[in-house]
Amino acid sequence: MDNLSVSDAPNCAYPKKKIILTLIECIARNEYPSPYTQAARLQGREIPDGDTLYYRLKGLTLDQVFETARKALGHIHAEAKKIGALNKPIPAAIDLTEEPVFGKPDPSTIGSAKTNGTEFAHQILTIQAVQGEHLLPLPIHKRTQVDQIPTVAAQALSDAMSVVPIDPMLADRAFWSVESIRTFKQSGSSFVVPAPENERMKEEIKKARPKHFVFGTSWPVTHEKALMLADLYDHRWVIEVGYRDSDELEGKTRSENPVIQWMFFLLSMLLYATWTFGRISWVPRRTLVRFELTKFWIRHILGNCTRWRMRAI
Repeated sequence: MDNLSVSDAPNCAYPKKKIILTLIECIARNEYPSPYTQAARLQGREIPDGDTLYYRLKGLTLDQVFETARKALGHIHAEAKKIGALNKPIPAAIDLTEEPVFGKPDPSTIGSAKTNGTEFAHQILTIQAVQGEHLLPLPIHKRTQVDQIPTVAAQALSDAMSVVPIDPMLADRAFWSVESIRTFKQSGSSFVVPAPENERMKEEIKKARPKHFVFGTSWPVTHEKALMLADLYDHRWVIEVGYRDSDELEGKTRSENPVIQWMFFLLSMLLYATWTFGRISWVPRRTLVRFELTKFWIRHILGNCTRWRMRAI
């Protein structure tokens, strides 16, 4: 996080590191910055208040925030490679996720009807390595209203393949298009993507056999491999569980500044990635283990992510 251009003039009461650590602490505890820091300061803690956090962050740009998040993910990927977690072809899930925007829309937003109370959202495309029941985010790319999904997917696939060989790529119906399938084929990875549930497809399924599903894939499919292919795609739904898990680490902000909104979202993703890496990098003696969201390991998301504190339950 050292390259993040948070204002840090000599007369600032709190150094940049204190600003970032306080922000991460708020996100990790799923609290809004203003009430959380106010309560902490009343208890005698020397941390900046919510207004100070927002003031010091508002000078950032979207590019700076995204570049910092990518570098932090790069640290996590490097550590995962050291333990052998990303050294062989693994399944990966590609997905588009949205964060609703309730304030004034900006050029980085897209139209969306998924959330009541707003017609706009920020959207990012992620590719996540599927490690059993765990997800480890690989690249992250923002998508604006002028970006085509296949174009962003091609960039993300190129970045993901530089981290780990992907086989297969598990997509959802948003990627059912000639352009997206061509992108998957050009990447060299096998892929599985379900057909949309439109009227024509339902009619074709009904003619063939009821209660069946249609997938597009680059794998040569025989009758014997059909069930295996369907079981394989079940792994795709691990990513949905992963998003629910990551929601528990999602930062809360009422700011209408798009840079701050992205900052909260991306820091939340980094916390989730750190938590996931810790889960796949240790084999605990007891079956139930959880991480303490303490300053000890939160600080290491800003550095090399090499030490962890765990506590058996």
